[in-house]
Amino acid sequence: RYRLILKVKHTTKPSAKTKWKPSSAESPEKTSAGTPCSEKQREKSSAKPVQKQSAKTKGKEKKSTSWRVVMIKLSKSDYEKILKYAESELPDEACGLIGGEITESGDKIIKKVYLLTNTDHSNEHFSMDPKEQFESIKDMRVNEFVPLGNWHSHPESPSRPSEEDKRLAYDSKASYMILSLVDRENPVLNSFKIKGSDAEKEELVIE
Repeated sequence: RYRLILKVKHTTKPSAKTKWKPSSAESPEKTSAGTPCSEKQREKSSAKPVQKQSAKTKGKEKKSTSWRVVMIKLSKSDYEKILKYAESELPDEACGLIGGEITESGDKIIKKVYLLTNTDHSNEHFSMDPKEQFESIKDMRVNEFVPLGNWHSHPESPSRPSEEDKRLAYDSKASYMILSLVDRENPVLNSFKIKGSDAEKEELVIE
């Protein structure tokens, strides 16, 4: 008789001292407390912090910028000069230029008014004589004046810019003075700044 002996190999059990350590790819991230963090915690920690709106800016609406109201000064004698010339040109519109100084605050002081010929000879619109314009600018340079703008009369309409006046106002920094002669006993002179289709009245001081 023969006895069949089977030999079975046993794998070595890991010792108590040996512990399994996951690789860097498998190793779970830990929180500041040292405990593993979940997927949601990792997403939360990687997200950028949201900046809260301060109480000062919260609910604050963006304000639209508005023009500063400019003061423009005209002597009484120069006003009388403009009025007399405008009345002499009726029924046509009269026109001219104004020159003077600009203060540090942006206010304007008219030192001289220039009376020019309206080559259109119309009671609805005007065109300044080019030669007279050149002579006026030349005189301003000699006297060290700054070109401040122009003036014209409205024989049959109020003292405000017409649509044509706005269309032809190319300089938004210039002053556009309009003298209304609708009421001959009570003429009205106003000064405006014009930008596109917008016109804002300036503070005109006659003294």
